[in-house]
Amino acid sequence: MKRTLFTVFMLALACTLVLAQDKSKRPSPPKTATGTIDGVKVKIDCSAPSAKGRKMLGGIEPFGKVWRTGANEATVFEIDKAIKVEGQALAAGKY
Repeated sequence: MKRTLFTVFMLALACTLVLAQDKSKRPSPPKTATGTIDGVKVKIDCSAPSAKGRKMLGGIEPFGKVWRTGANEATVFEIDKAIKVEGQALAAGKY
């Protein structure tokens, strides 16, 4: 009986974890952008913010103020080759 309850519990936990990871139903759903710039493949994963009818820049967020455009998780970008950003070397990888 204990083994059966443990199995049912683990199955329910696994189902809950799978359903909890469905990011497409979030108010700010995940988005991906890819492209090639000067031979370097670039991939950007972010959550698309939703203004929900509000005026963001120049409204809720005044012009000139830093505004975080991502939502839910941090934006991640990936490059497949080393590049230079503002004269500084940046190795291939995820950031």
